Amino acid sequence: MSKKDVFRVVTRAEDGSIKIRDFHSAESIFRTHTQIGIDDSSTDLDLRGMPVFRGLIGPIPEGKNIAR
Repeated sequence: MSKKDVFRVVTRAEDGSIKIRDFHSAESIFRTHTQIGIDDSSTDLDLRGMPVFRGLIGPIPEGKNIAR
């Protein structure tokens, strides 16, 4: 299994457009979102233990090295 090394945050802007931003570490996401837990039930074992953030759904696997 490969390690997820890109973290993709997909959100919707106020005008309804989709915003996609890639981070190279989960720590970068802490500047804009609050962690409310950790993933402990994903069928993708690389996602287990990753942070869960308030207002975001996920983590979700997207490709071999991307967590969305």
